[in-house]
Amino acid sequence: MNSRQQGRAAQPVLNLWRHAILAVLVAGTVLLGALHATVWSLVDTWLNAETYTHGFLILPISLWLVWQKRAELSLMRPRPAAIVLLLLAATLVLWALAELVGVQVVEQVALVAALILAVWAVVGHRVACYLSFPLLFLFLGVPMGEDLVPSLMEFTATFTVKMLQLTGIPVYREGLHFVIPSGSWSVVEACSGVRYLIASVTLGFLYAYLSYASLWRRLLFIALSAIVPILANGIRAYLIVMIGHLSDMQLAVGIDHLIYGWLFFGLVMLLLFWIGSFWREPHPAPDQAADVIASQAGRTDPVRFYTVAALVGGLSLLTVVATGWLEQRSGSLVATLAAPEGLAGWTRSEGLPAWNWQPQTLQADQQLSATYRRGEQEVAVLAMLYPTQRQDAEAVNSGNQVLGRDSDWRVTDQGQVSVAAAGIPETVNSFELRAGRGALAPDTRALRVWQWYRLGARSTANSYLGKFYAAMNLLYPGRSDGAYVLLAAMDTPGAAAARQTLGAFAADMGAALDGAFERTVVAGAGPRP
Repeated sequence: MNSRQQGRAAQPVLNLWRHAILAVLVAGTVLLGALHATVWSLVDTWLNAETYTHGFLILPISLWLVWQKRAELSLMRPRPAAIVLLLLAATLVLWALAELVGVQVVEQVALVAALILAVWAVVGHRVACYLSFPLLFLFLGVPMGEDLVPSLMEFTATFTVKMLQLTGIPVYREGLHFVIPSGSWSVVEACSGVRYLIASVTLGFLYAYLSYASLWRRLLFIALSAIVPILANGIRAYLIVMIGHLSDMQLAVGIDHLIYGWLFFGLVMLLLFWIGSFWREPHPAPDQAADVIASQAGRTDPVRFYTVAALVGGLSLLTVVATGWLEQRSGSLVATLAAPEGLAGWTRSEGLPAWNWQPQTLQADQQLSATYRRGEQEVAVLAMLYPTQRQDAEAVNSGNQVLGRDSDWRVTDQGQVSVAAAGIPETVNSFELRAGRGALAPDTRALRVWQWYRLGARSTANSYLGKFYAAMNLLYPGRSDGAYVLLAAMDTPGAAAARQTLGAFAADMGAALDGAFERTVVAGAGPRP
């Protein structure tokens, strides 16, 4: 087929593209407008979290990638695929559940997925498949990766300590804190390397797509872009400690700490991309003749584009209305949360013991704070009640932590323990906290803290299961209440003393404590604040 024949065949397709592009703009505008709160949460995160400022570049890059394909797209016939609306409806249901229980990252993922499915529904299967990478690239704008921070911090601390030991430097470690002869160090969130990892993976996806044609090379480079920054961050942390140690703590302990880190990361990424350039391969030329032949098959009524766009908008608006209705019928506060009277010899007093321990918690509608004693046993109970959970006022949230910022305590051990007590989940999260600053400032005090969540009438220590329970409670029986619960006991010289004290208290008082929550809220008592 010569160029003149191709031009005549492609002319009707260009007319269809005008309708298709307008329909995509209409559908996308209505969808983003209906879910505007989630859109703003994305923008707000990009503005205020340095880790995710690259989010502003994702959409322009995606559009640029589409623009690079404009010649081939002009030869493809867009065909609306109404069947994709079923996937869109399921995605909007996911968004609604995430909105109801306050899982912001799932809201944002669902928003991006809904936008991609809206484009797919309007332009059809063939075009969407051809644009799969530019469309899927939009997911890299979602602020994800915070859940990796604890694991990355643990890896960085372990890697650094092992390297110091191999270097011949004695190290004393407690959790994420370690001490060497020249001074003490701590692996904090800024040292986790999550910023390096997210930046590297984002660049890795783009570089792999532009530089390679074969799938295995793309996947290999993307994998390297994730593995290399994790290892590089461990080396970076080790080198910073060594610089501080060899300079008698004069270098790499202030702002230069961060400068050295970014310089090292930049060099590592430059080396990675330079090595990757040796395996670049050209992209195969598209079969334009086949595209023209495909574009001539069948006819497409332009009205179908606008029909699908209208259905996208209708589903979006219906989802928002239904979500608002479910919020209105959720549980509300009907009584004052009060600590139960002591049982089995336990006596109650208001407030926490004088341990100088204060968790970090979100502002709650009501708070239970009490101390129970029986002989030499002493247990602190702290519970934050959220009768109508919403974003940043919910039980399962990273803002609820067993330890507040700038605390003299530190987490030295954490895990899970089994509990045999009514009203308390079979497994709870267990933390060991120690006071002081490690070997340089020893302190023998230690706390054992048990933590779990209560969602409606269900309790769990698993945050993901807690979010699922919260979503199911909203659907039936219409409850949105949640509580963040902590029990704490001071360890005596016997390491098992605190665990035994907490176990005895849970067995004696667990059911009474659970009943105090149940008497406080009811389903469908009124609208959310």
